[in-house]
Amino acid sequence: MKRVISLTILLFVAIVTFGQSKWDGFFKPVSYSTPALRSVIQRPATSVWLFRPTVELSAVQFTWNKELKQFDSNAFSSVGMGLGYQHYIDVNGEPYNNFGFNLLMLMNTSTGKDPASISLAGTVNALKFVSVGAGYNTGQKVFFFLTGVTHNF
Repeated sequence: MKRVISLTILLFVAIVTFGQSKWDGFFKPVSYSTPALRSVIQRPATSVWLFRPTVELSAVQFTWNKELKQFDSNAFSSVGMGLGYQHYIDVNGEPYNNFGFNLLMLMNTSTGKDPASISLAGTVNALKFVSVGAGYNTGQKVFFFLTGVTHNF
């Protein structure tokens, strides 16, 4: 687990070092005044990729049950935040996020039998809000699939 965390941190350092223009205006709403999108106005481009903060609410989480050998589903079981790499296109003169990828840290709720824990997940979002993905629950030590709602700022 320490290797995965170390490699993730190293990956983020490399991304920050080699992708400075993608981080301009990171905490500001996306508009054509965002520094990374100014070049889209100046030259005809069809799309642009930007790093954005992301918030996730898991609608349904499917966790593999080892004893019953089937998936258990939990509704609204986690919420969290992370980093997204989002694709923007021009729709009616405004930037529109049509799809993207997210790396998230989710806080799981306590179900009574299992204590609250943290999960790491990767998701793909489409149509601005809908996301699907997979992750690993560090408390229960199981993999899971999830569907949810993602908001990219």
